[in-house]
Amino acid sequence: MSLISIFDISFFNYFGITITKYATAGNRATVDLFRILCVWIASCLLGLEKFNAYLLPGFLLLSCGFVIYNEIIVIPYFGLHKESNQTELMSKHDSLIDGRQDDCYKKAD
Repeated sequence: MSLISIFDISFFNYFGITITKYATAGNRATVDLFRILCVWIASCLLGLEKFNAYLLPGFLLLSCGFVIYNEIIVIPYFGLHKESNQTELMSKHDSLIDGRQDDCYKKAD
């Protein structure tokens, strides 16, 4: 059984590194979340673990927090939407730079 665990962990880490190399760490975290679910289901089906229903709300809470944090589900309130915040900051930054450039050209004339 321990050899299977060693193989499983090695397999998972190799593919986790590969995912991070070609994608993002967020994608690897998504795979980690589904790995937890697959291991849990497999261990229950093989009889290695007894299913405890009280663990399910905790897993669902963990999953919801994960998808909100990684913006798989976007909540545009409370400053949680990174893309809109970054776009807003970039537009403010660009307008400041454009304004300064205009001022420099005016002074040079």
